Amino acid sequence: MGKRIILFVCLILFSSCASSPKHAKKAAQQNVYFNQAQVNALVASGRFERASQLFSTHQSMYGSKNELLYLMDRAYTLQLAGKYDESIRYFEQAKNKIDALYTRSVSNIASTWMVNDNLAPYRGEAFEHILVNVLQGLNYLTLGDLTEALVEARDADRKFQVLCDLYCHQKNIYSEDGFARMLFGIMYESQQERQDVNDALISYKKALQAYENGFYKTAARGVPRLLKENALAVAQYLGFPEFRNLQQKFNDVAFVPFQEKSQKGEIYLIHFNGLSPLKHATNVAVPLPDGVVQLAFPQYDPRDYEIRSSELVAVKSNGQKFSAGTEVAADVEAIAKRSLEGRKAWLYTKAALRPLGKYAVESRAAQRTEEEHGELAGWVVRGASSLYNLYSEQAD
Repeated sequence: MGKRIILFVCLILFSSCASSPKHAKKAAQQNVYFNQAQVNALVASGRFERASQLFSTHQSMYGSKNELLYLMDRAYTLQLAGKYDESIRYFEQAKNKIDALYTRSVSNIASTWMVNDNLAPYRGEAFEHILVNVLQGLNYLTLGDLTEALVEARDADRKFQVLCDLYCHQKNIYSEDGFARMLFGIMYESQQERQDVNDALISYKKALQAYENGFYKTAARGVPRLLKENALAVAQYLGFPEFRNLQQKFNDVAFVPFQEKSQKGEIYLIHFNGLSPLKHATNVAVPLPDGVVQLAFPQYDPRDYEIRSSELVAVKSNGQKFSAGTEVAADVEAIAKRSLEGRKAWLYTKAALRPLGKYAVESRAAQRTEEEHGELAGWVVRGASSLYNLYSEQAD
């Protein structure tokens, strides 16, 4: 039986998917220099061990509202450092935190409407939740535990079902992930039992649908050739009618039959390339007759990276070389931006109503102050309220 080493190309670094953690006053007093730039620089230079060590003493730098981001960053950096058992532990904590945060308190929701989004804990984006399953699955695969890796696949499938119930009818909102489905399909296929191969075909078909339709089509760079080859191979092996349909659809794609593949070794190279975009708020001050309101809208800024592609080369003992180039299977930057675009109407409504609500409260307070203490006092309240509005308005 052939052995499969599951290794693609993927733009990712958790520590930039959400708002950057700010320097806390306490840390400044301790003269501690720790920020994302330092972590990113260490990771880029291959000093993964040092990068992972920073997290053990600097959790406070993330602040109380960014615990999930801290857990994801730490787990991912530990994975890069080859500390897979520790990485598993922190990814599990991240998954538990996600579940806990979605049992939301009414007070936190209300505070995001009345003051700003940053009063509520960061809950992560849907695509980040799936990335946790993907990376955790890779942890288990690296340790040779395919059973636990498939647990991650089933957990992700549960999340996809929830997302589909909510958003499948909206093509501009993330509810499926071609890369995740493809990777989980490879995991199922590697079991080589007929039921598992059938599950692999299901995953491959969902991956194809994700790459070809709706949200993921605009956030990806086409269907990876590898996905076409694997889908053809397992469909032929199972003898399902889908094989003929796939063969007609991908008539220019040559593939190795499943039985032949199962007698050989396979290597899948996953290349984590570049940094995901930085998320920040864009602020617009709007003057009104009695003061100023500020609208805050989140946006992602891309970050360039030098490596555009990579190639895996294998050399036999007789000197013969075999090589394979990489394809972009998941562009996290595009996915993040597309996710934000899909929620724009909701975010813009929230961004507009929140400062207007503040303005209404502030105007009433200024009016009462003027009635009780005079015109000057009323103007003082209006000025202070406008400053508070400008200061407090922040996007998630």
